[in-house]
Amino acid sequence: MAAAVLGAALLAAGALFGYRAAGHHGRETARSISHGRGQAPRFSLPAALVAWFDGDGTLRIGNVATLAQRPLAQLAQEPCCTLIAAGHGIYWAGQHRGRGYIQEYSLATHAIRNVAPGWAVFASAGGRNLYIAQSDTRLLVLPDGGSGPPRRLVTPPGWRVVPLPYAVAGGIIVSTGTRQSAIGLWRPGAHKIWVVGHGYMMTTWTKPSGRAGLIAWWSDACHKLPCPMQITNTTTHRTVTVRPPPGFGFIGQGGDAAFSADGRTLAVFVNPLHQHPYAGFVPILADTATGGVRLVGRALMTSGELAGWLLWLPGSGRLLAGPAANTRFPAYAIDASTAAARPFTFFVTYHYPESPVYDITNGNVLLGRAVVTPRRLTLPRAVR
Repeated sequence: MAAAVLGAALLAAGALFGYRAAGHHGRETARSISHGRGQAPRFSLPAALVAWFDGDGTLRIGNVATLAQRPLAQLAQEPCCTLIAAGHGIYWAGQHRGRGYIQEYSLATHAIRNVAPGWAVFASAGGRNLYIAQSDTRLLVLPDGGSGPPRRLVTPPGWRVVPLPYAVAGGIIVSTGTRQSAIGLWRPGAHKIWVVGHGYMMTTWTKPSGRAGLIAWWSDACHKLPCPMQITNTTTHRTVTVRPPPGFGFIGQGGDAAFSADGRTLAVFVNPLHQHPYAGFVPILADTATGGVRLVGRALMTSGELAGWLLWLPGSGRLLAGPAANTRFPAYAIDASTAAARPFTFFVTYHYPESPVYDITNGNVLLGRAVVTPRRLTLPRAVR
């Protein structure tokens, strides 16, 4: 099956980004945001493995500390979808014989296989269960990282899986999908849904124990820019309001926000207000307890289709963000303690356009120890 799928696999759009812009982009953004000059700050990154599809449709894996990287598998078409790590595999939404299918690359056998029909895939908190969205209301659950016997779930009447499916603290985020869409937390097996609020989802975080979580979302009650962001605790139901820095507005595109591993910091993008919709933007770091924000002014990002991604590294002190507006490198490494940023690339000896083609891009995923082990992956230091 792996041989047949490898040549014919076509990555489809899968989950569609739900876009809600609280701020505007502008051609003057590069001048209104300090890109920073002089020597970039120096700080190290933790040894962590990440996976991504490059511009040629090749699945790659790399160590962000050593910059060693190598290709894992070649697909037939440039991908567009977010990767999910669970069990000992990497999953994404693709196509097989003209039908939406979830596909897997096994880190143990190095084979690609079709898993099941579906338009989106996401993992439960902790990665124990794998959820495959087969329609807006029907989910296929694969327990134990995809190795257990499957079972099916149907969302409660009137509720559906949100455009970008999320799991949090033992439950699944669902939506009414109406004009004033309600966001709900559904615990499969329970008959009640806790309504978080009315608006649009951004991202979630779950405590390692699995007993508490955070939900970042937009309220549709805002009718005047700049709109704030809400962070709601799934246990206390307390909501913290996060406001952008003066003169900036949040970019409300699904996938443009990410919680740190400890849940204390939310990274999200902002840009200057009252500007053109196709210029750059920068990340900010928000304190999830107080709502206070810090601007990462040196990291100027470029706009475009599926633009804007954030990846926290182990330890909650460092993260990667892209795509960079500078074409010589694809991303920035950010020190969360100082809000300092420096260029990041896996291909330090390459120049445009080779680096952007093969380098890290949107849809990437951090491979945790539970995913990589028991068969340890090692990367030669000199691979390019």
